[in-house]
Amino acid sequence: MARIEKTIDIDRSPDDVWAVVGDIGAISTWLPAIGESSFQDGVRECTMDGGGQLREQISNYDADSRSYEYEITDSPMPLEHHHAWMSVSEADGGSRVTWITEIAPDDMATAMEPVFEEGMQSLKAHLQPS
Repeated sequence: MARIEKTIDIDRSPDDVWAVVGDIGAISTWLPAIGESSFQDGVRECTMDGGGQLREQISNYDADSRSYEYEITDSPMPLEHHHAWMSVSEADGGSRVTWITEIAPDDMATAMEPVFEEGMQSLKAHLQPS
């Protein structure tokens, strides 16, 4: 199983960053690969930019620790396993966002890693415009 780990520092308070990251149904506002998103009954539904649907089961959502986990349960991609964690912590007067994903088959990590990198850069641009 492959592992992707991305972190990014953002010059905003952890509460400000969590207000965006922790808004499960609004991931499409900052993740370019997602055209539309919604959240209901513990499930996030995402329409990928360019077509295709993702269904993600959200678990261990903890606003106090500013973290949650999710697992892709339905995808047009040939995934055998996808489990991810997102968290926001305090760092150097701002925030650090960490996004860790375990994925199988391993070659899907190679294909998906640019999406996570672009997502982190987009999140920072969304919260910390230049």
